Amino acid sequence: MNRSLKIFFCVVILFATAFSLRIYNISTAPSGIGVDEASFGYNAYSILKTGKDERGIQYPLIFEANGDQKLPMYAYSLVPFVKLFGLNNLSVRLPSVIAGSIMGIILFFLLLELGYGIKLSFVGSFISITSPWSLILSRFGYESNVALLFFITGLYFSFLAYRKQSILLAIFGGLCMGATWFSYIAYRPVTLSILIVFSAVYFVKRKRITTVGLALLISFLIIVSPFIISLFSKQGTARLYQSGYVANLGIVMNINENRAYCSNQFPKILCYASANKPLFYIHKYISRYVEAVSTSYLFITGEKDFKYMNVDDYGLFYSALIPLYLLGLLSFGYRLLNHKQTKLDLILLAGLIVAPLPAVLVGDPQKVRLTPLFPFIILILVFGLQYLDELLKSNLYKRIFYSLTLIGVTVFTIFFMVNFLAIHTQKHETTYGTYIPKLMRYLNQQDKNTKIYIRSITEAIDFYVFTNKTDPDVFQKTVKRMKPDAIGFALPINVENVYIAEQDIYKTYCKTIQNHEKALYVTNEDFRETLGKEQKIIWSENGVDTLAFIYNLNSLDKSKFDCIKLQK
Repeated sequence: MNRSLKIFFCVVILFATAFSLRIYNISTAPSGIGVDEASFGYNAYSILKTGKDERGIQYPLIFEANGDQKLPMYAYSLVPFVKLFGLNNLSVRLPSVIAGSIMGIILFFLLLELGYGIKLSFVGSFISITSPWSLILSRFGYESNVALLFFITGLYFSFLAYRKQSILLAIFGGLCMGATWFSYIAYRPVTLSILIVFSAVYFVKRKRITTVGLALLISFLIIVSPFIISLFSKQGTARLYQSGYVANLGIVMNINENRAYCSNQFPKILCYASANKPLFYIHKYISRYVEAVSTSYLFITGEKDFKYMNVDDYGLFYSALIPLYLLGLLSFGYRLLNHKQTKLDLILLAGLIVAPLPAVLVGDPQKVRLTPLFPFIILILVFGLQYLDELLKSNLYKRIFYSLTLIGVTVFTIFFMVNFLAIHTQKHETTYGTYIPKLMRYLNQQDKNTKIYIRSITEAIDFYVFTNKTDPDVFQKTVKRMKPDAIGFALPINVENVYIAEQDIYKTYCKTIQNHEKALYVTNEDFRETLGKEQKIIWSENGVDTLAFIYNLNSLDKSKFDCIKLQK
């Protein structure tokens, strides 16, 4: 079998495997909907119907949702799928499914371009498409997964452009890198840094600035230019201030407390030198970085307390791959320490240093924010595979090794998918919001003259308009929002007859009675013993847990409410 035919079969196997793992039960595993998925989906629906986002802005470059800025790539990529399949889980998740499926193919060609053989490139790509990291990202509407595809594609065409000295390929590589800036914010410092290192490495080799390098950088800068100014705005740094330690007042209080204790025994100057913000940040960021690249996080635990994107007892890769990772690190470290590094090693080093930074700056390691690190971890695993390949002199032993690796990864993948589809999503269905579509459809069936107050779901408006496909024109004209926060974001609190409840059930009841209104109150609190029978309970799919109570405020026991006292 010639090389081209082998490559063709590898591509077919990779795509078929990746796509089947991602598309299977995509609408119902889980059957709930994430708030970002609902927001992206409804904005795409609004663009399709009106040419405007939910705020009424025509074809925006930035979408505002859930107190945060959302980049436009994923929202616009949803539009044709919403057109074809309607506004639902399938259409919202399909771009991510497709991106994750194509990613394995591009990675395969990237590994080939880097000089690895077909077998090594295929196994490395197979590990990537079957990893829990990629599978989880691809089965939800995560914009980071689309960004990852652009990033790997950009890397591939950048290497290809330098080898072939093609300006056209360089332009395409720069555009793909730039496209990450339209997709997910974590890629902004990473792509810029990688391209600078990329250009510097090849500049040192050739002793001159090449037209290919210029084409790569200029095409990148042109496409990202709309975002450069916004980087320094309040909105542009919103995520850092919302999620990072920079604006955490608790840290300041903790430091001051430590200084006070210290001052009882030591001079103030020593206490201030040992307890301060710079030292705290350095310690915290280093510990987070170490965790992000540790075998424990990558292969065993993942995000232990974040059930939405992490299956119990699984890391981001399968634990059986730990030996490959350690061998890859040893191989990589040996070349660096003995000054035998290649251009790829220098670019990989830059990637390992820079890629985790956007994630560790805003919180603990998390696979969504860490996606820029993904291709570099795969490269480390490939180094490990290559090391063992070189140890095995016999072709027979090599075939056995590759076969056992593929079989092992396949078995682990089957176990993971069974766990995710049949156990995890049901065990943690509250986390996945499986009850939300059922709840929102029920609320939509109520008399439109009945006010509906929702207490327990902060993003209830997003879920309501998504589930019930609220007319975007109606939404844009009738939506009411809270006062903008310090950054300038304003969450929706009312559309049509649905309100985010700002008061508890007692005050809301008194307001309802006073205004002679018909009203329902939705909460996760059980008031049945004190206030009387509920109108409806929304149960978990397994029928065990009560996830939402709907009370008819007009039929509650009036003797339980002292409205005069509450008004005081």
